[in-house]
Amino acid sequence: MPNQPTPYDVVAYPSYTHPQTHPDRLAVIGSLFGLAPAPLAHCRVLELGCGNGSNLIPMALGLPTSEFVGIDLASQPIALGRQCISELGLTNVKLLPGSLTEFDPAQEKFDYIIAHGLFSWVPAEVREHLLALCRRCLAPHGIAFISYNALPGSHVRNMLREMIRFHVRGMATPPERVRQTKAFVKFLADAQTTQDEYRLWIKAELTQMLGHEEGHLYHDQLAEINDPFYFTQFVQQAAAHGLKYLGEADFFEMFDYGLADSARVTLKQLGQERILREQYLDFLKCRRFRQTLLCHGEAPTRTEAQPDKVPGLLIASSAKCSTPENDLRPGIMVNYTSSKAAKCATDFPLGKAALGFLSASDPIPLPFAALLQQAVANSNLLSR
Repeated sequence: MPNQPTPYDVVAYPSYTHPQTHPDRLAVIGSLFGLAPAPLAHCRVLELGCGNGSNLIPMALGLPTSEFVGIDLASQPIALGRQCISELGLTNVKLLPGSLTEFDPAQEKFDYIIAHGLFSWVPAEVREHLLALCRRCLAPHGIAFISYNALPGSHVRNMLREMIRFHVRGMATPPERVRQTKAFVKFLADAQTTQDEYRLWIKAELTQMLGHEEGHLYHDQLAEINDPFYFTQFVQQAAAHGLKYLGEADFFEMFDYGLADSARVTLKQLGQERILREQYLDFLKCRRFRQTLLCHGEAPTRTEAQPDKVPGLLIASSAKCSTPENDLRPGIMVNYTSSKAAKCATDFPLGKAALGFLSASDPIPLPFAALLQQAVANSNLLSR
């Protein structure tokens, strides 16, 4: 038990559930890249920096025959999480107060290890210990999820962070620092009236920042440590601990969707090796945040996703048709919008039919084989 309150005991960090860290997502990415992850019905999950368990507890509720362990240095969030576990009557999840540098799971191995919002915000020696812990505690076919602020995108974010930290210098109490942060950010945002590229960008960044909760501002913009990394730097650090790159938690982030054809050709020439290619992708996207999956260096994996794994998956989508009707005829473009405002458009009859079935079943996933059979039948019938 920590002797002194941590900043996270003094100012609570906003708690969320992160679907991209769920074992089902990690297992799918692992399977696509040649790994044989543990089955979800019988897996062991460790979350480092679990807070009040708002991410881990729903997993435990949905996977009652699996085991979940969370650890966090802040005792107050742990106490709140334990109360929630007790009220839900869960017996397959436990939250432990303490430092990950002192965590000793003995000989126990975990199939999935999660460290979300931790790596960039702890000292260098703790980062090294985190990676060493992943190596020591990860099962042979296990997957570790580690998120971190990425370069080059974080350069521009850090510019604003440095301005804010300058403004609140000498202010001691958290409420005063947060209050002055919000006032200063609003001052900067309201001052941007000229319509040049810099001011349009900075106003958009500041306006987004104003929508953040106070705990987010305090632990992110005002944090003493907030270190970003180039992707290649992170991969090198992981390799030093016997870990290798498996993929990204968001599948689409590994690909060059949206780039001009000429840029794709040049990217292929520049990044003939996978790690180098992804670094150049970060340059092109001005990436500021990564959610990287690691596995043991000796684990058998592939560098390209294996399409033969897809028929064994369940498929879900929140995308809804945003044009007057889901017209399946060839050559007719139809637009779709997801629950998070992501957009796509296609004139491919089979794709439109599949999206129609997924929309109707949302949020229930459909077996790939059944979805394909329905979509083929429907597109063939209605596209004539």
